[in-house]
Amino acid sequence: MQYTAPEGGNALRLRGLTSKEHLITMRILFVSRYFIDDPKTKVHGVYKRMGTFIEALKKIAALDVLFYTPPGTDYSYSQTKELETRLGDYWQADVSLFLCPMREYGNRTPFGKMTSF
Repeated sequence: MQYTAPEGGNALRLRGLTSKEHLITMRILFVSRYFIDDPKTKVHGVYKRMGTFIEALKKIAALDVLFYTPPGTDYSYSQTKELETRLGDYWQADVSLFLCPMREYGNRTPFGKMTSF
């Protein structure tokens, strides 16, 4: 079985199973707790690394991006779509954005903070 990526696409051609070529659309889920709600102000290290990952990943697959967000974040459909558009424009990539709230944690120990997802 042989996989080849067509130029400029995010689908793989699968050869070897039948006489016909089959297209498999590949998707990558990028997960982060570093919510980039404003790409113009979130410019330090972790966000630069995130941009580097997105730059590489968008060349090989369609992107689903999941952010764990702080309590109080607006999860409305319109707000999520608007942010999805902004991030797509900023990264010059077609992204599907998903937001998941982190729960409030009362335990301020490192373990308590780590389990707040």
